[in-house]
Amino acid sequence: MLIPVAFENTIFVGSIKEADMPISPEEAEKRRVKTIPKEVFGVIDELVVNNLSGIRASMLQETIVNALIARNLSRHIDGDFWRAVIIAYDKAGWDVKIDSPGFNESYKTTVDFWKRRR
Repeated sequence: MLIPVAFENTIFVGSIKEADMPISPEEAEKRRVKTIPKEVFGVIDELVVNNLSGIRASMLQETIVNALIARNLSRHIDGDFWRAVIIAYDKAGWDVKIDSPGFNESYKTTVDFWKRRR
């Protein structure tokens, strides 16, 4: 499929093949989430179930990290890990909030999984 290309104040004769286009944000998110193995989701799911109280499951971030370390899955925690977790659980129907201390605050980072209201 050819996609017509036009730039502001410029006439571009030709087109760009769809395969030559850069990755979309949606596709990038899909690919990133797929790199997290199901075993990691299994560990987090277990913690969500064990910490669910009403409409929220709340836990320390270090609890998730320690559980992954205990199961030899810590190699999957990288710079984009938490963003990918938020994206994946959002698609599954959760609102995930990560609360980290700001400047001049001192408390441990928490991760909250909220049941999405319909």
